[in-house]
Amino acid sequence: MASTAPVNAPVEEDDDEPSWTDFAVAIPTLAFAIIPFTSLWDSFADPEGVARKYRGVARLLETVGPVTVSAVFAVITVALVAIAVHKRRTYAKQH
Repeated sequence: MASTAPVNAPVEEDDDEPSWTDFAVAIPTLAFAIIPFTSLWDSFADPEGVARKYRGVARLLETVGPVTVSAVFAVITVALVAIAVHKRRTYAKQH
């Protein structure tokens, strides 16, 4: 009689070399961190100047303020770059 117990096969690790696109992912978040200090911010954070469906987002941006939005996206950018560097170093140690 055959056993019906599940077999625990080892999980294969992903051994692909990290790509430079890991660093490119941080570029849009860096752009969003810079936008609050440009003239675009006034058009994004003006609830009366945007379409009706975006007024809630514009009101949120107006309430939170440019420094807070910039700080949040800066932290995200630093985290993404740190993850990319960690992946590169881990791969370099293994090979």
